[in-house]
Amino acid sequence: MPARHVIEVADRLVYTTVTGVVTFDELLQQIAALRADPKFNPDFFEIVDLSGTTDVRLGYDEFKRIEKLDPFSPKSKRAIVVPTNPAVFGVSRMYHLIQNEDPNIKIFRTEKEARTWLNSR
Repeated sequence: MPARHVIEVADRLVYTTVTGVVTFDELLQQIAALRADPKFNPDFFEIVDLSGTTDVRLGYDEFKRIEKLDPFSPKSKRAIVVPTNPAVFGVSRMYHLIQNEDPNIKIFRTEKEARTWLNSR
């Protein structure tokens, strides 16, 4: 799972791209990289682009562990973009349910929709 993030400080936005197969260990590495980035602010919003993701190999217990390690603040809005892959969309939906359908987390089919929602602050 190659993952990378770009922090757009002026827009207060973290843009994370994930491709290939998502695994728990690689997500932990991405969280650590984000926390170590001096431009990161936990109050920034985030777009997670999963358009290049082919599979997500995470179960309920791993999602619960990730929830505890989440580097973003509770007031941060996060948009997950899943254009076409039904399996990745389903796993993204499971993550949202584990987050008790947090109103600050939404799933979108396009980046344009995600940015519009984030900008509606």
